[in-house]
Amino acid sequence: MKRALAWAGTVALLVLIVNAVCLYAASALGFATFESYLHWRAGLGFHGLSCLVGPVHRNAIPLLAALALVAAALAESVLHLIAWMRAAARELLRPRLFVLSIRPAAGRTLLSLNPLRVPRRARSRAPPLPA
Repeated sequence: MKRALAWAGTVALLVLIVNAVCLYAASALGFATFESYLHWRAGLGFHGLSCLVGPVHRNAIPLLAALALVAAALAESVLHLIAWMRAAARELLRPRLFVLSIRPAAGRTLLSLNPLRVPRRARSRAPPLPA
């Protein structure tokens, strides 16, 4: 199972950065558009992107960047989790070939209506001791 899940263990950092930058640009443009609309409706005139770099909303730039980074990281982690679940389900659902011995190995007992089918350990194994 480790072999099937090995490819799902990487998160593309470049994709994460590109997604964060695109989300930041879209959110900054959306914020500037909305603020310009509000200012225009209030009779203050159209400001455009100068509203973001001015003294009133200059705190919006780092906040939008942080939220864009968090949203991109969350989206990438969800995609990573979905890829891991698909790989685990594919591994669990793949057909397996079971080789059943006729005689049980040493230290095992048989547990079945047909005693030649399923060997089982004679007693349970304790967890390993801490190192």
